[in-house]
Amino acid sequence: AKDYDAKLPWGKREHYALGRPLGKGAFSAVFEAVHIPSNKTYVVKVLNALNRFRAVREIDISLRMRFHPSVVTLYDAFKTSDGKVALVLEHVEAVVPRKQVMQKMNLENLRRYMYTLLHVLDHARKHGVLHRDLDLGNILIEGHKNALFLADWGASTFFSEEGHVCDVGADGYRAPELLLGYPFYDYQV
Repeated sequence: AKDYDAKLPWGKREHYALGRPLGKGAFSAVFEAVHIPSNKTYVVKVLNALNRFRAVREIDISLRMRFHPSVVTLYDAFKTSDGKVALVLEHVEAVVPRKQVMQKMNLENLRRYMYTLLHVLDHARKHGVLHRDLDLGNILIEGHKNALFLADWGASTFFSEEGHVCDVGADGYRAPELLLGYPFYDYQV
């Protein structure tokens, strides 16, 4: 599960035309992009200057998780002109803003969203993956289908009985084990 030295099939950056920015986080910037040969729209996540280990781990985990229908799919990866790693991801159409989701939330939708989220997390557990950054920015609600998608496996890691770092996840969403610095946490986090 930790074969980080595997050779990656890098795509070609020339095949993608970056468009409008969609968001920016502490470790990446996200853009809408068009795949020029197919004219399909994707999302490109450009990782900030991270070490190769972290970039390859995110790709590895994303590839393992891509077969779940409620996980944002990784399609390609390429290196930018300045050497950064860029991930080409599924473009979830008509993402509903959180405020609008909360205004229209009903018990039926809440049950469906929670079931889907728990199903994705169970799928991750079966693959030995801890997401570790489950916050509202990484949960996308698609408006037309009223479906939930989980995104951003950048803070994820593989489960290890030897312990994990505790300085992960967004402030305000960290589990008690992380806040207390307990490194031997598991999938409940």
